[in-house]
Amino acid sequence: NNGYGGSATSTVVVSGNQVTNNTQQSGSVFYVFVNNAIASVTNNLVMGNTYNASENLDGIVFIGGYGVGDLTFSNNQIIDNTASKIITAYTENYPTTITISENVIHGNTFSGILSPNALLEITQSSGDSTTVTDNSITGNTGTSLVHIGNSSYAVNPTFERNNFDDNDGYFVYNNQTSNYSIGNNWWNTES
Repeated sequence: NNGYGGSATSTVVVSGNQVTNNTQQSGSVFYVFVNNAIASVTNNLVMGNTYNASENLDGIVFIGGYGVGDLTFSNNQIIDNTASKIITAYTENYPTTITISENVIHGNTFSGILSPNALLEITQSSGDSTTVTDNSITGNTGTSLVHIGNSSYAVNPTFERNNFDDNDGYFVYNNQTSNYSIGNNWWNTES
């Protein structure tokens, strides 16, 4: 699936799709990139997909934006996929905003020869406005749940009210010199 918008008043809707049991060698299984547009990616099922190539630049799911616009990725189910990266959120030329909310992200395995190995990679080329809220992120296995930033640009995502339960691996790999707040999230712990 591919969404691509043309102007700030254009709206792209990607909804109700089932992308299951695919083996991918290049590109992403589920790819949405908006150019100066508004996009709503909701109620999709991405399940049981595998990325077998030596390079997995974009992940099983790639969501991104360029220029003015908003991309909302919500109420999706990302379940039992295997790749070096499961979800990549990418912004280019601020003020594109990405909101990742109310998704079920469960049972994914993220490992491989390509770095970074991450459940969710948040990166950009300039500026950033990514919000990750109210997601159920459970039962995932790999190196780092969240990989933030790159060596060229600082990323300052917002994490609030997510349920991180029964996952394996580091929570955050901070690949930048700036700090950020991970906010109020559930870690399945009393302390």
